[in-house]
Amino acid sequence: MSAYDDVEEFWSAILSEDSALVLGAWGTLDAEERGDVEAHLARMSDPTESYADGQQRAARFALESIRRGLS
Repeated sequence: MSAYDDVEEFWSAILSEDSALVLGAWGTLDAEERGDVEAHLARMSDPTESYADGQQRAARFALESIRRGLS
């Protein structure tokens, strides 16, 4: 996460519901980090997990943005 000195800043971008910010943060990750972040976002977006509705929505948005950005 070299472009982000602060982990909170990175997650703020990933969960911003702004495709440009999501993809910008995603682009700073290496392959291993991408796998970890994608798995975490998938957990966050799972309605059986105990994340707030807004967090689940933001995680789904991030996953959709990432998948659209990769296609």
